[in-house]
Amino acid sequence: MANKLNSTFKTLLFTTLVICTCSLSSFAQPVTVTLCEGLESSNDMETAATAINPTNIFKENGSNDNVFFLLNFEPFGKSVGLRLVVTEKNKDGEFFQDRVMSVSSTSFYATASMVVHDPGKYCVRVVDEFDESIVYSKEVYFTLKK
Repeated sequence: MANKLNSTFKTLLFTTLVICTCSLSSFAQPVTVTLCEGLESSNDMETAATAINPTNIFKENGSNDNVFFLLNFEPFGKSVGLRLVVTEKNKDGEFFQDRVMSVSSTSFYATASMVVHDPGKYCVRVVDEFDESIVYSKEVYFTLKK
């Protein structure tokens, strides 16, 4: 009886470890978001874009894009759809805008930009294009001043 119990315990422990390992491997890969006043990129696909004047405080710029986003990450090893979501005040605030980016298996950065007119505080996060429960970045906040 003791051997059967010991064997059952080992099987249960092994199954638990396998489930935990699979769960850990499904966590989203981290994406670092840099907010900036502009982006500079070369024609060389092996060189990442550069953030011009990184900041989290912006001013309105008429109808031109005034908030730029540089996303850095290790290559995913497969094509991935990233969705940059901007909400007002905090992550649960009212939806403001989003950008969807298709990232190839070898890409290590992506860029986006948008026009923001209304002064206030905004929250940015990167999630999976099709499943918002898969979060790739920490929340990043910026403020638009008049």
